[in-house]
Formats: sequence, C-alpha cells, structure tokens
Amino acid sequence: MGIICIGSDYGYYLYLKANCPLNEGNFANIKKWRELSEPKKYQVVVTPRSRLNSNLEAVRVKFEGESAVSSQTLIRQTLMRNVKFIDIDTTDSFIEPNVASLLVPEKGINSLEVLKDWISREDAKSILVLVGGGGMGKTTLVRQLANDLQRGPNRIYPILIESDQWRYALHSRLDLADIWDLAIRRSLSHNFMYHEDAFHTLVSEGIFVIIFDGFDELCLNPRFPGGPREIIAQLMSYIHSDDDDKPARILLTSRETYWHSTTGNTEYENDLEVYKLLGFNHQQRKNYFQTYFGKKEDSEEIIDTALRVSKEVGGKLFRNTEQEDVNAERLSGTPLILHLIAVALESGTTINPYEADPLDRILLGVCSREKRRQQLSIDENTQMEIFEELFRNDAQGIQEDDIQLCLDIYGEADALQDESQVARFRHHFFLVRDENGAYMPRYEVLRTYFISRFLARGLLESEPSEGARRTFIEHLAKNANVAGTTQITDWLVIQLRQHGEDILIDAFRKASEMLHEPISRSQTTVSQQRFAGQMLFKIVLQLLPSNIDKKSKRICLVRYLSNERETNHLSEMHFCGILEGFDFCGCKFSNSSFESSVFRNCAFDSDTTFEKSVFFGGLTFQNSTGQKMIVVDKTTCTMSDEADLTINQLRGRRQEKSRGEKLAEKAIVQALDQLRSRRGHGYIALN
Repeated sequence: MGIICIGSDYGYYLYLKANCPLNEGNFANIKKWRELSEPKKYQVVVTPRSRLNSNLEAVRVKFEGESAVSSQTLIRQTLMRNVKFIDIDTTDSFIEPNVASLLVPEKGINSLEVLKDWISREDAKSILVLVGGGGMGKTTLVRQLANDLQRGPNRIYPILIESDQWRYALHSRLDLADIWDLAIRRSLSHNFMYHEDAFHTLVSEGIFVIIFDGFDELCLNPRFPGGPREIIAQLMSYIHSDDDDKPARILLTSRETYWHSTTGNTEYENDLEVYKLLGFNHQQRKNYFQTYFGKKEDSEEIIDTALRVSKEVGGKLFRNTEQEDVNAERLSGTPLILHLIAVALESGTTINPYEADPLDRILLGVCSREKRRQQLSIDENTQMEIFEELFRNDAQGIQEDDIQLCLDIYGEADALQDESQVARFRHHFFLVRDENGAYMPRYEVLRTYFISRFLARGLLESEPSEGARRTFIEHLAKNANVAGTTQITDWLVIQLRQHGEDILIDAFRKASEMLHEPISRSQTTVSQQRFAGQMLFKIVLQLLPSNIDKKSKRICLVRYLSNERETNHLSEMHFCGILEGFDFCGCKFSNSSFESSVFRNCAFDSDTTFEKSVFFGGLTFQNSTGQKMIVVDKTTCTMSDEADLTINQLRGRRQEKSRGEKLAEKAIVQALDQLRSRRGHGYIALN
C-alpha cells in the first residue's frame, strides 16, 4: 500500500510513500492505523515529491491525522531544530566562473545557477560531478555554494567535505563513516554526532546536501581502502532505496584527468550529471583583478600590470605563439595563476611583463601547491626539472612509463616505493590526458616555457658534462628545425635578458666551443651542429642592442660565436634570416653558411670577403652600405641560383647560366632544328 506506521520519542507518524494515492485513506485502513498507534494521535508524513504534498490539508482530513507535513519539514522541526552551522570561509574576490555540460561542451553557463538549479530541480540526477584541472577554482566555487545554501531560505544544510579535513588524519585506515564524522564536526556547531541511520535519512531526504570536494585526492590516498567505483557505490546506497522518489543530492569535484581515466562507464553512469569548470574569459579576468585590488592605492596601474602579465603567461604577447582557441582555456584563464600574479604584485614585486620572466615565480608557486595538495615528496624545483625533461621529449605524447622513469631519476627514495605518488603526479596541474591516453602539457605555453628554460640552463651551466653538452646541442638543433622556433627563441631570450652581459658572453663562448667540437667527440651530427648554430645565432641577434650606432659593439659580440674569436676572421658560423645593424667591414667569412640571409642596415668594404662558404636560398641587401665592394670567391663557395644572381647584380654583370639552364637551352635548339628540317622553313607556325 505504500504506507508505514512509525513510533518515536517525538510521537507517532503515518508515513505515506511517494506512490501512495489519496484513496488509501479509507475506513478499513484508518481502523488498522489507530490500533497500531495505541489510540494516540499521529501525524501524516508525505515525501517531498509526492503528489499529495501539494495539498496537505486534504491529506490530513482524508487520513484523519492530527496534522500533515512533508518529511523534510518534520526533520527540520525535530532532529535539526537546534542545529547551527559553522560559517564557511570564502574569498572576498570571488568571481563566478562558468561551467559546461559534457553533453553540450561549447556552451558555458553560470556555475552557481547550474548547481542551485540541480539541487532544486525534481528531474535532476542525484549525483553531479564537477571536473576541472588543478587550480581552476573547484574548492573556491563549492565553498561559495555551501555558504549560499547555509544562508538561503530553503534551509538546505550543506555538508562540505574537504581534503584538509582528512589528509592529515589518514595515519590509519579510515572508511566513509569516518569521513562523514570529520565533515559533520567541521560543519555543525551543535554537538551532532554521526549516526549512520540518521545520516542516511538526512541525505536521502535532501536535508543534507553532500559536497565532496577533492574526490580524486581521497581515492588516490593509499591509506583509504577502495577505489572510486567502490566509493560511488557506497554513495548510491544513500539514494537508492525501496522508495526511489528521494531528493538526495551529492556533489563531487575531481580533477578532469582522473575522472575520465578512472571512473568512466560505471554502472551508475545514468545517475550522474557531469559538468566541466571553465577558466576565466577576458572580462572575468578583468573583474577578478578589479575586485582584488579595487580598494588599494594606485589600483588602476596595478590592475593594468596584472592584466599585461596575465596576457604574457597566456602567450598572447608572442607573435608566433600557439594559443588555445578559446580564451578561457589558456593559462591566463586559470584562477590560481591569476591569484599568484595578484599576490606577487600585492607584495610589491616589480614585474615588467615585457622583459622579466614572471612565469618562473608563478609556476614555482603552482608546484608548491601541488606538493601540498597532491602530497608529493618532490620539492618545487625538482618538479620544474622533471617537466623540462618530459616536455622537451613529448612529440608523441608522454606515456605513464615516461613519468615513472623521471620520478625514478629525480624523486626521493620514499617516492619510488609509493606507487600512489606516481598516480598522483600524473594528475599534476601541468598535465592533461588526450583521447589516446597519453599525457601532454595542459597549456601549449607550458611546453614552450619549459623547453626554453632547459635551453637557458644549458647555456648558463658552468661546467656541463659531456652528456649534457650533447643533449643541449641536440635540443637546440631540434627546436631550430621545427615549427614554433620563434616562440621558443622569444621565451629563451626573455630568460637570458635577466643576466648581465659578461655572463652572457661567457655562456656563448662555451656554447660556441660545444658547437665546434669534432663530430666524433661530441657525438652529434653535422646537421645538428648547423641547426644548433642557427638557433644560437637567432638568440644572439635578439639579445644584442638594436641601435644602429652600436654596429661595432654588436659585431664584437657576434665574434664569440666564431671559431676564431680574437680576429676579424669569422669561421664556421651559421647565419640565417635577417642580420640587422652589423659592421662587417674587414670581416673575412670562411667555412660558414648563409640561409635565406637578409643584410639590413649593415656596413661592408673591400676587405669583406667570403670563401669556402655555402649560400642557401636567397641573399638580399637592404639599406646597407659598401655591399658592391665585397669579394666572393666563387671557386670555393657554393652558391644558390638566387644568391649567385644577387652577387652578379652587385658586380653589374649578367648572371652566368646554370648547368640546368644550359641543358634546357640546348634541348630547345635541337628541337627547333628538327622542326626546320621537317617543314623546310626557318620558323614555327603557332596555331
């Protein structure tokens, strides 16, 4: 019949299940209920989603009860009447982010609106999963939600479960009951002890809304028994009962990589709604800094600097930097990154968004947070070195074995014995998982940054080992011969500009020595040395002052890349692209290569000579002086047709025909002779 008679210390209750119709209140049934209630008065209780809940007075009359109430109202009037909640700490600079359903991923909507609607909507699924990368603001958002629910008019009681409640309590094995108990003690000021049946009822009736922040962190903790599927199964037991029409609501937050790699295709998939937390768009980013700095002196100037720095870390200021298509998916859309920028500027740190390297401090802050949140035994600087190793070798994606190997090399002894630490490291802020299961940089700018960081350290290392020298040359060459060279160079130059001229000159001396080592000793190839030389030259060009009046000083610095640094003899150098503002008067080039070179605002004289050198592609002179006096030894130089034409034009001579042109001309003459002999006249009639 869908009817239960209940007696308690508070009185007697006639509980009507969700499917109980009004006509069950007939004479025969009422007689039985009165006998069971020992002729005492009873209250009629209906479920919140029952049709009977819409007209409680009719229910009271039909079932002859003293009163009629919903189960939620009854619990609030009895069990929860003296319960008070402890205030939840929230941030004053909270900016509401957007979320997107995985079913409609392209449409972002207000996150709090979605979550509150899910709690109240009758047809909503019982469990909602909020996924997002590290630092996206999952904890900040659910704290704001819990605070709003506490203060709202509907008297819904959020039980907020956060990782810091149990992280340091896991000295022994704990189960979900212990987690509930810790969360209740943190949430309620009243002496409300955990009782399984009472807690089950409060959750199933929708009185307690469970907000389980850091679901992935608990699952990955080696001291907690059971994996995500087992925990979800336990959570579902609070929802599925003999009366399926329950308004229970459980919110889980998890890092996106963990959720999709571990919990997909569960038997409870139909009971889950999954939303992705999106990063800030430009307006939200601006609102965040305005809220954070709004009441401070010189706030407009600080906000402007913060916005410029955030654009830089998102890769916007670099002309060829690959960027994520959607603004909110860039590094500059990550709330944690924006918070670190704000903290740095608030502390008085001077950051020039165009010259300094703001990412170094910011990313070290991220690694420090990951060490704490993911319980890693690897310090911040070591984490940075690990990602240098991973990202410079990830052309085909990073496999789990690659991560394991790096942790074996860089990690501490304790970490090697902790398999769960490897699992936690795979969900690091810097990593994301692709559809094939391989890991890759979460943001493209991270790949660029860590490659350039590795190259900068390689240049500045005082006593590099033979293996380190070889690795440096290989990666310098690799990144000179692939798309994206300019962005790598830009970031590398930004990092090198923080060092003085003497340090840079010494670094380029050592780099040049590495490039001119015999192949057999360095174990690098000729092409690797050539491409590495091109990359190194690009770096020097960007580091040198652009003022044309300093041509002599600039050429002196360039000599440090040559094999003979103390004279005007520039040997075994590799030039490519634009060469601007150099005084090449008296310079003798030998055993060098020039690839699509453009000499702009340069000076030459009759002592400028080229011998035993190779010219690839074009050769152009723009706004230069003395180029007509240069001497090119064509007997020892290898010239492209374009370069040969340029040199001949400088000499005022016609270009000598290439071998291919001579053969083509000879073939045409032979064809004409054959036609003349056949037609008997000396011309060809064209139709």
